[in-house]
Amino acid sequence: MSVITPTHGRPRHLELLYQVFASQTHSDKELLVDDDSPEPNAFMAALDDPRVRYRHTQGRATTGAKRARLVAAARGDVVAQFDDDDYYAPDYLAQMLDALGGHDLVTLGGWFVFDMKTRGLYYWDSTGVDPVHFRVEAAVAPRPIAMQGLGEHRETWLDEHLWGYGFSYVFRRDLCAVAAFDPELGHGEDIALVRAARAAGKRVRAVPDSRGLVLHVIHSGNMASVFPNYRLPPFLLERLFGEPALRYLDAAAPP
Repeated sequence: MSVITPTHGRPRHLELLYQVFASQTHSDKELLVDDDSPEPNAFMAALDDPRVRYRHTQGRATTGAKRARLVAAARGDVVAQFDDDDYYAPDYLAQMLDALGGHDLVTLGGWFVFDMKTRGLYYWDSTGVDPVHFRVEAAVAPRPIAMQGLGEHRETWLDEHLWGYGFSYVFRRDLCAVAAFDPELGHGEDIALVRAARAAGKRVRAVPDSRGLVLHVIHSGNMASVFPNYRLPPFLLERLFGEPALRYLDAAAPP
């Protein structure tokens, strides 16, 4: 299995990314990182691990273009996307490979969100719309938002938010023969892959994370806005994810 990560300007996250990758219980794996930061990452450049291929390039590229380059370089028959700033539990790859089954792509349709600035834990069941969701993003404090105003746009909203977060995509590499990321986009490039896959008759599915496989982390350095429909009590963080996740979040916190 090939794990791919495009990155830019997040040097302190890459050592954590490697730790998360190395801790995966699925043994047959490689990590490919495409980094167009101004300078090469010292940790990754010095890393002596044959499972890891780190590429530093001069000049900015879109995230879509970097994802395409990474898939082209991947050796595994299955590709998993890791964001450089999210926490993936040790059995994540094993569980998602099992969930992929006979499909061409699997993603999480329900997942956990951690807001770094408030230390708040949330869950988003993105397969449906509740009367009230929370808007969680880097720029402002989390806040409730009423969803009744979606009206005729409800199905479009559901489609975009169920399939549009690529941090949990796991897919067969040969899917990219008929589907591709949007090479023009630096944000929101992922959903183009799913839409093209569905148009080509490929089998895609969304499964819920009910056990604590991923923490999608919102922090001051990312662009994501998420809309979870459940705010969870803080004690569930350690119960669901354990001590390794707590150590990861402490290390990832801004200095």
